[in-house]
Amino acid sequence: MTPFDTSVDLTVLGGPVRLYRAGDAGPPVLLLHGAMLDTAHGVWHDIAGQLAPDYQVYAIDMPRHGGSRPWTGMLGDAFYTRFMAELLDQLGLDRAALVGLSMGGGVAHRFALAHPDRVSALVAIEPGGLEATRPYQFPIWVAQRVPGFLRLCTWLLARTEGYQRSSMDSHLTNGAATPGFDRIITRAMEEARAKDRHGEKALDDWQIDWFGPFRMRYHSIPELHRLTVPTLWVAGGRSNGAIDPAAIAAAHAATPDSRILTIPDAGHIVSYDRPDVLGAAILEFFTEVLQAAAEHPARPTIEKDPS
Repeated sequence: MTPFDTSVDLTVLGGPVRLYRAGDAGPPVLLLHGAMLDTAHGVWHDIAGQLAPDYQVYAIDMPRHGGSRPWTGMLGDAFYTRFMAELLDQLGLDRAALVGLSMGGGVAHRFALAHPDRVSALVAIEPGGLEATRPYQFPIWVAQRVPGFLRLCTWLLARTEGYQRSSMDSHLTNGAATPGFDRIITRAMEEARAKDRHGEKALDDWQIDWFGPFRMRYHSIPELHRLTVPTLWVAGGRSNGAIDPAAIAAAHAATPDSRILTIPDAGHIVSYDRPDVLGAAILEFFTEVLQAAAEHPARPTIEKDPS
């Protein structure tokens, strides 16, 4: 039996949220997956069980993903700050450790900036929301605003399993030899078809909200000196430019209580490529910072010298 064999459906900010649970004791940990075709069951399949013996693990399908449908309105950066606070309230948690991948890492670190009192530790894996600019920024910004274009992309994704296979084959470090490759493809195709049935865009609102025509609308590095939460930044050494590794390094340099880990033989979705290394790193980090917090709850944070 896996953590994803059973689920509970919540209502958060008026919309449905599917929740998966694992582990009965220890500090609470909330897992947040990425955008587009990600789901909790897909991204955290090999991570949740590693954490469950020592932690209360909560994993959700983010709004407009998996079982968390349908949603209306704009689910951008401001929405997720409200959503995260309400979700923790619904779960009866004053604080939780957050683990986020890609969009989930962006949501997690921006919530930790806004509400540090509600976050006990942060693991941001290949997170969005850091970079000031992106390659081909203006053309991408324009394409996102062409009427019907992102909806057409969803239609195509739902009908092109061969494309999904070739894309994953090229982006995963071990390609089709990656353990669980067929399961990963099956989940991605299920998600693409669900997005198509619900008339959703291929990109999440959070991604669209992130993009300005010449600069990203929010890029957190200038704010990270205020991030008082113990933080582990994780980069995939073979991420193919999904997130600029220099931005992750700059985030680490700017964050007072920070560690950084680059997993050389992992791409952007680190939990697919090297779940063993990622799970061990998260456990080691949590053992250090959550145990330290329990033993020294008033421990002050010393900011790094900006020079």
